[in-house]
Amino acid sequence: AFFARAVTLPGAGAGIRTLFSPDFAAIWSPSIWVAAVSQLFFGVSAGLGTLTTYASFSPPSTPVGRSAIIVSLSNSAFSLFAGGTVFGFLGFISHTTGEPLESLVQSGPALAFQVFPIAMGLMPLPQLWAALFFLMLLNLGISSAVSMTSPLTTALCERFGTTARRVAPPLHLLGFVSGLIYVSRAGTYWLTLSDHFVPMFLTIVVGLSQCLLVSLAYGARRLLESLPPEDQRLAPWWAFCWQWLLPATLSLLLLAQVIHEGSSPFGGFPGWALAVGWVYSLGPLLLVPLFYCAHARAHGGRRGGGVMG
Repeated sequence: AFFARAVTLPGAGAGIRTLFSPDFAAIWSPSIWVAAVSQLFFGVSAGLGTLTTYASFSPPSTPVGRSAIIVSLSNSAFSLFAGGTVFGFLGFISHTTGEPLESLVQSGPALAFQVFPIAMGLMPLPQLWAALFFLMLLNLGISSAVSMTSPLTTALCERFGTTARRVAPPLHLLGFVSGLIYVSRAGTYWLTLSDHFVPMFLTIVVGLSQCLLVSLAYGARRLLESLPPEDQRLAPWWAFCWQWLLPATLSLLLLAQVIHEGSSPFGGFPGWALAVGWVYSLGPLLLVPLFYCAHARAHGGRRGGGVMG
């Protein structure tokens, strides 16, 4: 409904053309590629454990390649659809106010929360659409919380032989309490820090680590042999991606972004705030060696009994 209303407004065409008009000079900016990769990681929940958890409930014969293509294309199509809606309204705002469209475009959550209130005011029965819009946001928040905690919930249930009914409430309560900082008076600054550092570094490092674990520790051939017959036809391509293409690409992007962060600190934040951002980004990675040491100590230094064992 919002898209249908947007495309009928004067100036919407200019906004949509701006969305699909590439800036080829930006191709050489590492931050653009890092932002694109981070958006894809979060859009399809790659590297976060969600897809792995959900896939574990599927029959072993479920084609992996077909599911991956469907999920990826659906995510990209919906992103383009939503982007067309937002930029249609931005084109209308630019047309009515006379401000250049480039000055209206900004990143972050402020874009949607500035555009959609105007969009709802242009709809018939705006109060109804406002209620439906925020009900949709509530539903998206709840479903995202469930999906993002499902890997940890499933792991704890399997590790301690308990049920999700007993594990999920404390996890969600912890997430609720830790998220209160984002609704404080400085919440926008905390959100900006986490929105920059976590996607830019943590997701890329996790994705790179998973590729290395699959190709080196577990073994690409060993994993390929467990795939359904339909996916065996793409085995050489999977192996090339896991062993060479993705590790090389993610390593270069990560190195370029680290160099960029060192030469031009993000957003004019003070040093202590940037240090907090780095803790946001790299702190969770410390759990890996901690859990490995705890596992080795519990098993007397013997290998085996773990994920790779």
